[in-house]
Amino acid sequence: MTPEGLYASPNALALHYRRFRVAERMLLTGHSHQAWPDVGLEAQQRAWLDAAEYADDKWEQAFAVADRVRRGFARLLDDSNGAIALGANTHELVVRWLSALPLGRRPRLVTTTGEFHTIPSAASSTVWPRKGSAS
Repeated sequence: MTPEGLYASPNALALHYRRFRVAERMLLTGHSHQAWPDVGLEAQQRAWLDAAEYADDKWEQAFAVADRVRRGFARLLDDSNGAIALGANTHELVVRWLSALPLGRRPRLVTTTGEFHTIPSAASSTVWPRKGSAS
């Protein structure tokens, strides 16, 4: 993959996003409405089939796949420690991230109305109450 390939039309990554037709249209989003790679469908189908085959014993398979995902991200990020956190959803990841911040020393988090809805929600309802709130 080269910068030239990424700037080309269609983009060099487009062949991995055929189901979302990214070579034909532009999707300007950064969350669940963005284009998903074709392998995402294959992975969801594999998870469904694993659940059907292994039932209560599916977790060994799921954790093995999660480890492969962590190793893949670590490789892409050149992170030799591979300390990659996975979560079930954005809310969980934001809460975990906020819990690692030194909020006792600096108890202030600034968000805007343009934030993904999970960020203010996680900050206000889960981590600490808003100033002046009853919670």
